[in-house]
Amino acid sequence: MGTSNTSVSLAWQPPINSLSTHYVVRYRTIEGSEWTELNPTNQTVAVVEQLEAGERYIIQVRSVSHDVESFSPQEVEQIIPPNPVRGIEHHLDSQNITFEWPRPEGRIDYYTILWWNDLTPDEKVLNVCVCVCVCVCVCVCVCVCVRVHILLPSYTLM
Repeated sequence: MGTSNTSVSLAWQPPINSLSTHYVVRYRTIEGSEWTELNPTNQTVAVVEQLEAGERYIIQVRSVSHDVESFSPQEVEQIIPPNPVRGIEHHLDSQNITFEWPRPEGRIDYYTILWWNDLTPDEKVLNVCVCVCVCVCVCVCVCVCVRVHILLPSYTLM
């Protein structure tokens, strides 16, 4: 199975000793109730396209024989990768740094921001912020940040 930020490629094995004439592929978001159905196929591969980046989907495949669908579908849950953040601008003053970027298309649950401080050659600080944002016309974010001090081992050459 292959995934991009807008599609999922599926492949499956045909049922053993089955008289299947074709397969039906359906999908929906994990929170949705309406299934979208692809055109029936007699192949054991399919591509589900035009998916929303960052969204979670349930995808199912059923075999069909004499216009009767199999009772239990093969089902998979797939998260479509979110679109990357691009066009980051920063504004720096004596106390703060502020980042701005256009909101990527698709579903976004949160942003993770990482940066390093070099204290000494043997000591670094990893800063991690997880930001939950609500975006209407502009995004308003609430962030929780932690700092982790990392001591690097020093090596002596002999």
